[in-house]
Amino acid sequence: MPKHGSPDEVAEGVEYVFAHLTRNLSKWVGVAGCHALFARAFILSVQHHPVLAGVSLGQSPPYLVHLAEGTREYGNQAVSAAVTDVLASVITMLSGLIGSDIAASLLEEIPLLASDEAPVAAQSELSGTHPNATQSDDGDRDA
Repeated sequence: MPKHGSPDEVAEGVEYVFAHLTRNLSKWVGVAGCHALFARAFILSVQHHPVLAGVSLGQSPPYLVHLAEGTREYGNQAVSAAVTDVLASVITMLSGLIGSDIAASLLEEIPLLASDEAPVAAQSELSGTHPNATQSDDGDRDA
């Protein structure tokens, strides 16, 4: 996830990731299913990241409307953490739908996420350690 650059550059980097992930996910869950995953992930993440309070989720680019403004107010690190949390929630939910191996392969196809830090973050999400997930009484994980 972009952590350096101007607020507009960070927002553009995030849009790039969301556009590629949407294209890849749409093959498996359709456009509506993809938007539903992002919408749920956004709702889970906005509770923990104030920078997302002024951001809205669009159905087409830009996916995170007003993200550059949030970057100006809260800084690149806060936006990067918030967007990473959104993506982690998507990964957690997606892993439950199509399996962790396929979910990981969809992320590896996005060049910006193929950095040294991405596999570590993705592996923790795919192994079921997402901070926003909860454990139900029957042992299943809910995101």
